[in-house]
Amino acid sequence: MTVATGSPASTGASSEIQRRNEGRVETRVATGVTTGPPSVRATLLALLPVDERSRTEALVANAFLLRSLKDPEIAERFRAGHAQLRDLLASVIASARAAGEFAADLDPVREADLLLALVGGLGDEGLLGHLTAEEVTALIDHQLSRLAAG
Repeated sequence: MTVATGSPASTGASSEIQRRNEGRVETRVATGVTTGPPSVRATLLALLPVDERSRTEALVANAFLLRSLKDPEIAERFRAGHAQLRDLLASVIASARAAGEFAADLDPVREADLLLALVGGLGDEGLLGHLTAEEVTALIDHQLSRLAAG
């Protein structure tokens, strides 16, 4: 089935992708850990395509990402979802910094942007088979250890 860019089905599908990503994050983060580095880690890992369902969702999201380059409405949905996620991560990073769990000189928004970019790239590497889920997780853990107060 082909969905026309800008059609109600197209924008509805992009909304559904965003809802599923939010649900995946909420489900995986619902481990009882709501603050500090473990919460940042859980959020980042929830965004990665590590099983068949999340791989399929990531492939569909990538298709809509390409469509968003020519469809301002879909692009705006991606920007809004990204901004919400960045704000969530920045808030958790700021709280961890205030609690002394992350280095005091961290800029929470900048770190959130860097971590989201890292996850995006690692997700693609995983989809392409360049890295395993275990290798991706190890790289996330490595980066988070660099943020720790020391």
